[in-house]
Amino acid sequence: MSQWPPRREYRDYDYEVDEKVVRTVKHYPAENSSMFQGELATVRAYHDSFFKEGVLDEARIERGAASIREHPNAEFANITMITLINMSPYYTDRAGPRATANFVLLQKRRAELWKRAGFHVVALIDHGPEDNGDRVHLNTSGGYKLARAAAGEVKKIFETAK
Repeated sequence: MSQWPPRREYRDYDYEVDEKVVRTVKHYPAENSSMFQGELATVRAYHDSFFKEGVLDEARIERGAASIREHPNAEFANITMITLINMSPYYTDRAGPRATANFVLLQKRRAELWKRAGFHVVALIDHGPEDNGDRVHLNTSGGYKLARAAAGEVKKIFETAK
């Protein structure tokens, strides 16, 4: 028993308990459901807010760069890790012909901006629909991928902080 027992315990609802468990995309809502259509509309709107006629809006990216430079934690950039995770490809693959590729491009550009500002960055852009529990949240297999991707950056942060 831990020295600090929890005040309350909750059941873990993640239905994958072992990395070896093969997941399917059956947990996503049916494509003709209102929930799926709402999620897809969100993905498309987010995509269209960054891409005009399929081209990344560089002015918007540069406004983001300015806000990064003014970030309240900028002085701690050398010991701060930013994680960038794409939305589930289950949705982005259905949002338009180039939506998934565009989101990968967007995350790469964002990663560049954060790195240029001195932050440690992990951009998880190679996960599949089986790695998400829904549109934005990773499940266990996605968490393992993120942990593996982040391990090197965490090590760099500890080395920097010495």
